[in-house]
Amino acid sequence: MSHRLPFCVVLAAASMLLPTQAFSYGYLDSFQGGTPMSGSGAYSAALGGAVSTHNHDAFAMFLNPSGMSYLDGPTASTGAGALSWKETHRYGIERKLRSESAMGMRCIAGTMPLGGSLTVGAGLMAVADADYAGTRFCIDELTGESYAQEILYGSGVQWDAVAGVSCGPFDGYSAGLSAGLRTGTVSLDYVRYDYFSGLVDSVLYLDTEVSELAFRAGLMKVTDIATLGVSYSAGGECLDPVLSGGFRFRAPHLQNTRVGFEADLSSPLARNDYAGRLMIEFPITSSTTILSAVSFSDYPSEAGSGMGFSLGADQHVGIFDLSAAVHWMTSQVYGRYIPDEDSDRIDESTTELIMGVSVNP
Repeated sequence: MSHRLPFCVVLAAASMLLPTQAFSYGYLDSFQGGTPMSGSGAYSAALGGAVSTHNHDAFAMFLNPSGMSYLDGPTASTGAGALSWKETHRYGIERKLRSESAMGMRCIAGTMPLGGSLTVGAGLMAVADADYAGTRFCIDELTGESYAQEILYGSGVQWDAVAGVSCGPFDGYSAGLSAGLRTGTVSLDYVRYDYFSGLVDSVLYLDTEVSELAFRAGLMKVTDIATLGVSYSAGGECLDPVLSGGFRFRAPHLQNTRVGFEADLSSPLARNDYAGRLMIEFPITSSTTILSAVSFSDYPSEAGSGMGFSLGADQHVGIFDLSAAVHWMTSQVYGRYIPDEDSDRIDESTTELIMGVSVNP
């Protein structure tokens, strides 16, 4: 049996099966439309998923659209990654490990200055991935024993196809916005087995088509020494709106090393979940830059926290700009916070290798 239902129906089903919104790379995120991608392109990923101060390539339209104003001429950028994830469910001194690999970041974009102060662009990016294959265990709160097992196979990707425009710089200031369609299909195959009856307790098959507006806006100020930026992503049915802000400073006395900090606030004014990153760009030659970042996240509304580390490099060769990054992230969620979860704690991690190239003819 297969249904094509609006996302509100999927969320309603998820709320009955999984009453919390706890962060998880696979199981819970699959019900909510997929795990959000971190950043856009290899350069952003190497800086821990830089957002508000990103003006390096055409992917600025997915992060802070005002950054398109600072690109040198027409720019075409593409990036792709390979990702592996694992979950470790801890039961006292026992552990159960689940792991899998999946496609990672996928994005392509291009920008074109129109003369004067306007720059336009268009692009396509995977913004959330619902691919998952794994299990979860249910526990009776009175006896403390596991009484059922849930099995989920999820697949599908949400894509943003957007066009953007930026205006600037005026004394180093710029403003930009991008908008378009978020689309894709998320498929869920869910089965729950009851241990005591030995029977299948429930089955859920859903093929859900996503179709909604994708919108981002931002402001940026760039000087010889500093870059300041703020951006807002409107989110959607399953992706939280995010407000990001940050800065980067160049240190001429330290070989023009740039150090920056950014902070993200999920669902502004509604929740207290936040994330941040400390970024370093170290030019070892005029055409080669080493990139690194340390990131962190805290989501008290979901009883969890996480951290990450990124390392990458950028090489300029003629009209080409080549980037590579390794992005590692981990998170912890207290199992007892998730209704019916049998594990005491869930440790999750992802490792992603991203390659990218930009062309500036």
